[in-house]
Amino acid sequence: MENTEILSTFHQQGFVTLNFLTKGQFENIQSLIVNKWRSIIIENHPELTAEVQELDISGYHKIASQLDHENLWTKKRRLFSQSEVLSLFDFGLISWLRDLFPDLEIVDIEGIGYPEIYWRLVRPGGADVAPAHRDSWFWTITNKIPEKSQHGLAKVWFPVASIPNENGLGVYPHSTRWDVQPEIESRHGREKPSLSEQTSNLLRNHPSVNLPLDPQQCVLFDRKLFHFGIPHTINATRVSVEFAVKSKAFT
Repeated sequence: MENTEILSTFHQQGFVTLNFLTKGQFENIQSLIVNKWRSIIIENHPELTAEVQELDISGYHKIASQLDHENLWTKKRRLFSQSEVLSLFDFGLISWLRDLFPDLEIVDIEGIGYPEIYWRLVRPGGADVAPAHRDSWFWTITNKIPEKSQHGLAKVWFPVASIPNENGLGVYPHSTRWDVQPEIESRHGREKPSLSEQTSNLLRNHPSVNLPLDPQQCVLFDRKLFHFGIPHTINATRVSVEFAVKSKAFT
């Protein structure tokens, strides 16, 4: 797909799916996450060492009941360290995107001091997924990033362990055009956006799309696109990686 076609689709639909990583790059990233996942569990629950060493990450839900899932997998623990981010760059994580958009950079949304990249674990059943939302709402309300400073921001999301259409990401095409505002509530000690009745009605009356992303693919989406994690019932844990990017091309 040519650069002009990518940007045309991105601006019209609010998102575009891309072939993103080589097989070797994907396997290196997957291995890095699996090693982090195992080491965190073993550090906190050494009695599960043998079981975790034998378990594939997509089977995490099989032992999750033995853990304090919410407190074990805080965002801080799921952030890649600065040295790990440098390793990801060495793997070529964004080399293809920079070929398309030379000014592209990964953004530090939370103010950790280096490019912010993190991963998620989502168990079957829907407990780990949030309702449909816009990232721009969180960036404005939770992170206090002014609207003007958000110009050119977008998001990259890609699966590490998932089943296409079944436990990945869902989107509402063209929802960047909706003129709706969030309500604000306090959750986990921070102000966060929530859906108004008007927005909830819009979501109910517009079709969503479950993205059929295969390994090595990603979705690049607008900061104002409504999207959601698919609340799946299939017997597999979903693992994904995401990060915010900035380029003049996305304004």
